[in-house]
Amino acid sequence: MGEPNLRADLDLTISPTILRFSTISGFPGPADEYHPLRDDVDGGPLRVVLVTRHIPLCRVAPSLTKGRIIEAVTITAEALPWLGCTTARIAVCGLNPHTGDGGAIGSEEQDVIAPVIRVVRRRGIRANGSVAPDAVFYKAMRGENDAVVCMYHDQGLGPLKMLAFDTDVNVTVGLPIVRTSPAHGTAFDIAGRGEADPSSMTEAIKLAYELTRRRNPWIRKYEYSVICVRCEESISPLLITGY
Repeated sequence: MGEPNLRADLDLTISPTILRFSTISGFPGPADEYHPLRDDVDGGPLRVVLVTRHIPLCRVAPSLTKGRIIEAVTITAEALPWLGCTTARIAVCGLNPHTGDGGAIGSEEQDVIAPVIRVVRRRGIRANGSVAPDAVFYKAMRGENDAVVCMYHDQGLGPLKMLAFDTDVNVTVGLPIVRTSPAHGTAFDIAGRGEADPSSMTEAIKLAYELTRRRNPWIRKYEYSVICVRCEESISPLLITGY
């Protein structure tokens, strides 16, 4: 795929789905090439940002630094108006059950996430947290939040795919161009049968075109320079939404 063109010679790029094990040994997937950018997966009323992505669960807690969570929350706040959410209310998930129960079953909420919430609020970001993961998506579906920042992959994508498996869209935020893709896998198990549903790809194309008609908040960031973009998978948050 090569390095993405951050001089914005293109208006948009739409990536097809990929087979991860064919790229994991030395060549990152399309969304993994962009850093410090984030992927937004759009599933209608639910938008999800992932702080960590394609890493084993045993590496999630050590990867949750204040800097990475601040970055995920900040770029989500920048992205939401671009995605049509002017209120930009962000819920930040806890990592542990019951958000750690005051430290009894985990301290990440107190030691890492709580200081992050204080920092981003001082910057004017409407962030709430940490919120118990078993309740945050219910609240988001009731319209209490515009996006949910999740600590790891399945914490966010499980609820989203339940709601919008066939129509969710992956949007990379933080680029001077629009980049979207379907948010599902390659479905080799039904290849050649004529059973594949193109809805997610169709929505990715439609959303990409729609976003090109809006003011991109990151154009000026890349106006005078090209930045090295290859990154580690463990530090690229994912924002997922669905239509």
